Amino acid sequence: MNMVPPNSGEAERAVLGSILIDAEQGIHHLRAAQTIITAPEMFYAEAHRTIWQAMLEVGEGLDSVTLAAKLKERGQLDNVGGQSYILGDLSQAVATAAHVEHYARIVARLHYERELTKEALRMAESKDQAHLETITALVLARHALDAPPVFDYATSLHDALDEITDPKREPLYRFNLKPLDDITDGLKKGEVNTFGAATNQGKSLLLLNLMDRQAQAGARCLFVGSEMTARETFARHLGMRSGIEAWKIRKGELSNAEIGRATETISAKLSTLPISILDDAEPSIEQIEATIARTRPDAVFVDYLERMQLPPAENLRLAVKEFMRRLKTMARKRNVIVFLASQLNRKTYQAENDSAPTLADLSESSAIEKESDRVFLIWRPKMLQPQIVPGVADYRAVLEIVKGKDRHGPNGLKAHLELDGKTLRFEAFRQAVGVAR
Repeated sequence: MNMVPPNSGEAERAVLGSILIDAEQGIHHLRAAQTIITAPEMFYAEAHRTIWQAMLEVGEGLDSVTLAAKLKERGQLDNVGGQSYILGDLSQAVATAAHVEHYARIVARLHYERELTKEALRMAESKDQAHLETITALVLARHALDAPPVFDYATSLHDALDEITDPKREPLYRFNLKPLDDITDGLKKGEVNTFGAATNQGKSLLLLNLMDRQAQAGARCLFVGSEMTARETFARHLGMRSGIEAWKIRKGELSNAEIGRATETISAKLSTLPISILDDAEPSIEQIEATIARTRPDAVFVDYLERMQLPPAENLRLAVKEFMRRLKTMARKRNVIVFLASQLNRKTYQAENDSAPTLADLSESSAIEKESDRVFLIWRPKMLQPQIVPGVADYRAVLEIVKGKDRHGPNGLKAHLELDGKTLRFEAFRQAVGVAR
């Protein structure tokens, strides 16, 4: 009985398709895959070896059209399935080129497994210990696929500069809320941004507002809520975008006109937003990462730390430390921006306390501060709060957000936001008549 050697035609097509899917970036994806697939023979299918070799020959300007032309020029186009295979099956094999290196590692890993099997059989037949050196080299090459990448100055600096100066590089993300953007230098995937506040100071609402703005800008978003169900989160979001007062939506007391406005808002504004919600009362870091793998977001909003299922540990401090370590690792590995809400210590809850919080006020502050790229501290200074006018139900609150830590910029900068209590929407704070002094 002949057994088929380990291989994955799907992974091989995914590598080739990832290179063809984006004509402008095709050469960059080819170079990334070439650092892993170092020879055409690493593909199992002969047709894929031929296509790979033609890709290397085309180089700059590589796309499905130039590839087909190169194969035709070499008299190999029909042998690999014809132009329909290049322009159709391969070009549509994947939806995005983001995972080309992942697929390339699968191809390489299976190649090494095939070669190890061959060498082991040769060694068994010949009893020649010389095969042992080849087997050792193959095992090390196989393990190297899972090793962290090494940035070597001698070979990588010019590529790094090209990436920095490339106008087509992945852009910096923004909060899309001007006061916060004014005190930061842009956001990147792999970063953790923590917002600390006492209970009922607005951290959860701020995360929801930031998610709304990220999604409007085209970023795929995952909201990890714990206190509210997915439907309750949606209800708050609906109030923000429709202008309908939040309490009316919560009670379901909407006029016919408001029902029409809500329906129109869902159809025209919300249903097209790239948002997913993890609906679990106490999600673990493993559940969060599994959901990220499924939904592939750009930004993840975790509301909030103390409601998450923390890893087992001897005490709360160590549990928080391990959760934050895994969260930061996950942000880098999964290439996402994380926005995390966290509680402040109880002393900041006291009514007589009217001083700005500090990093030391964060619950288990050292672990949170260490793993966060930025930490923002939220409070409501009494001197900035609008005076409440009796009989006028127009609740507004002013938040001061202090940047306590920024790994990529100056600390201590402040932003001011105003919360509309009717719609739960944040806007830039503008000094107005009636503000207490």
